[in-house]
Amino acid sequence: MEFIRILTKTQEMKFLNTTFLTFRTKFIIESASLNTDNQCKFTIEEIQTVIDSPEDNKFTGIDCLTNGIIKEIFYADRWWFAKVMNCYFDNGIFPTKWKIANVTLIPKEGKDTSLPSS
Repeated sequence: MEFIRILTKTQEMKFLNTTFLTFRTKFIIESASLNTDNQCKFTIEEIQTVIDSPEDNKFTGIDCLTNGIIKEIFYADRWWFAKVMNCYFDNGIFPTKWKIANVTLIPKEGKDTSLPSS
């Protein structure tokens, strides 16, 4: 799969740093050993399986990042992406916007919508 590069490397790094990384996360990632091939809890292949599964423009969250955007970031530097994701999970640090969800309730046909059980 080939993606068209629309950002320069500098623009890409600025986008990634401002979109994904808090100061604390940046410090953890920059302080982490560069020899991380054996340190990843999630492998690049496991992450790729998840990233490739949904459609590109589906599943946007409050941050408005589509799967297509996440794919571009992943394929730009798979090793870096795996390192960032594993740092998030290892340290329990996640972008604030990832902790917010928009929930749409779909009422069941023929059920009383005033009852929580329906």
